[in-house]
Amino acid sequence: KQWYQRRVRVILTAHNETTDAGLIDLSRGCLMLEQLDICGSKHITYPALKTLILACTNLSILDVSYCLKVSVKDVANLQKLSSTISIKDVATFASKSQDAVFNF
Repeated sequence: KQWYQRRVRVILTAHNETTDAGLIDLSRGCLMLEQLDICGSKHITYPALKTLILACTNLSILDVSYCLKVSVKDVANLQKLSSTISIKDVATFASKSQDAVFNF
């Protein structure tokens, strides 16, 4: 038998209805989650993101850029929870943009 694993991507860019409770529900019900884009979310906080990262061990891409309640320090602490996850935030984009300008 061949087994196929589904890759699960959830894109909620600028979805202002997304809350910590919703994110925690997602972490409980979608353990195969590999990518989550919540760019621009207004209500997501560090504790919910920590719960998600610890529960969804397949998560490899997390975009929290422009999330109003997620600080650069929060992102650094989240990154420490998993060595396999790539977390995109405003600082990441700013750094890459500056590199692109200087490498022009």
